[in-house]
Amino acid sequence: HRPSPQPWCTLVDPQPVDPIMFSHVSVGVTDVEQSSKLYDALMVVLGCKRHKEVHGDDGKLVAVGYGKYFPAFWIQQAGEKAQPSPGAHVSFTASSQAQVQQWHAAGMDNGAINEGAPGPRPQYDERYYGGFLLDLDGNKLEATFFDMGFLMNTFCSVQ
Repeated sequence: HRPSPQPWCTLVDPQPVDPIMFSHVSVGVTDVEQSSKLYDALMVVLGCKRHKEVHGDDGKLVAVGYGKYFPAFWIQQAGEKAQPSPGAHVSFTASSQAQVQQWHAAGMDNGAINEGAPGPRPQYDERYYGGFLLDLDGNKLEATFFDMGFLMNTFCSVQ
């Protein structure tokens, strides 16, 4: 939903803006309890938290939902051995280059594998900064800071 305009700007486009394309995304993991320790460390850096835990009939943790306001990213039990989808990855939004660096370090400190150190990715866009990790099951993760300052010209006229 559209953020409230700052006192120094007037909205140019009166239509509501909803930049979110997905309701939620989930990845399969072999051991939810173990993987949740890594994801707890990654999500807190991004200002996210556990919103939901799902337990099986035997009481075992089988899914965890994370997000800022609601569970938008889930890890869930995938069976004996999770199989990451080739070519797929999940990218989380970071608020700064420093946050990308902190996210990457938190992952490395909690068992993730470096798949690309934080840094500029000009091949994607000159404003793109990201870092990549593999989780405990090989799911490819990314934290991305995309400098969106240019959007102020789209949605606001400076007063």
